[in-house]
Amino acid sequence: MCGRYQLYASKEELEKEYRANAEKMGELDPSYNVAPRQQQPAALVGEGHQRLLYKLRWGLVPHFYDDPDDGPRPINARSETVDEKPMFRRLFETRRCLVPTNGFYEWDKQQGTSQPYRIHFRDREIMTMAGIYDVWENEEGKKLPTFTILTTSPNEKVEKLHSRMPVILHPDRYDDWLNPDYGDYVELKRWCVEPYPADELEIYPVAKKVGNVRNDSPELIERRDDAIRDQQQLF
Repeated sequence: MCGRYQLYASKEELEKEYRANAEKMGELDPSYNVAPRQQQPAALVGEGHQRLLYKLRWGLVPHFYDDPDDGPRPINARSETVDEKPMFRRLFETRRCLVPTNGFYEWDKQQGTSQPYRIHFRDREIMTMAGIYDVWENEEGKKLPTFTILTTSPNEKVEKLHSRMPVILHPDRYDDWLNPDYGDYVELKRWCVEPYPADELEIYPVAKKVGNVRNDSPELIERRDDAIRDQQQLF
């Protein structure tokens, strides 16, 4: 699963990466400990097929809820069944988005303790996770846009930590993923169930303070080999 990630890329870097307009996104502060229910940027297609960067709340609230706090607000959706579940199927077909990150965290719980690790690209800064989104609206017309991140089975590196990992998209798939008129859902799903190649990722231990969402500073992504000195080396 993906339950915590980082995003410290600038607005300008995101505009360039996704060829998207960020005028409606507002200010973008760096975060080294993004958590559910926070407002975070995503690239999506708006009216007139304009590509936008927009802030959505992490944790999907379907448009058909009577109240945004009535039911589950999933932060992840399984890619294997995303085209089957009523909550996700229509969104997978028409409301796909790109969720930018500089890396995500996962915890090793196999050594009798809970040790966090950072997972990021070896040679690129921005990583893009596949997402779907919806917009809940109340009777007064107030809108709440939210998103969830798709997950898949892990590659051989990530599986040492967890049985799931986020769906990571290569840049050459951005256009089709964002295009609401792209209807080859078999192809889209194939992309989602393929774990990203392990050799392009780096994984290293970080400080346990990342477990507290109130901690948010650059030191959270610093490598901390001393944190696992007395444990079996995983990577």
